[in-house]
Amino acid sequence: ACSKFWAALMLRRLNRGDTFSRVSSRFGASAGELEKLQKDAAAHASRFRTFCFEAGYSNVANLAAYFLQRVEGAEDGPSALAIQGIAQVGPKRARALIRAGFSSVERIAQAPHDALLGALQK
Repeated sequence: ACSKFWAALMLRRLNRGDTFSRVSSRFGASAGELEKLQKDAAAHASRFRTFCFEAGYSNVANLAAYFLQRVEGAEDGPSALAIQGIAQVGPKRARALIRAGFSSVERIAQAPHDALLGALQK
């Protein structure tokens, strides 16, 4: 029960905008453990969303879809969600751009093409 509680606290921190490095140092978890936790939560939310949709609970399915979007974009907080609003940019590309210093849509818009390509190829 304690490990589930800690997992919930870590997910909450990520969902509220804390970075992986901050959550990792606060809870003593590796980045790999946090990524796995995030992926597992996204997988559960996806299955729950599908179940609710098929059962006719569209409002609950929409809520689960919102949670799924938040969990998939949790690293580096709200900026990752905003960056995912760019065409063909999902969670992985958003994380790569943020790690390279492109933490906002505005920075991406002003960045040289080569710098963006370099960030996405790492």
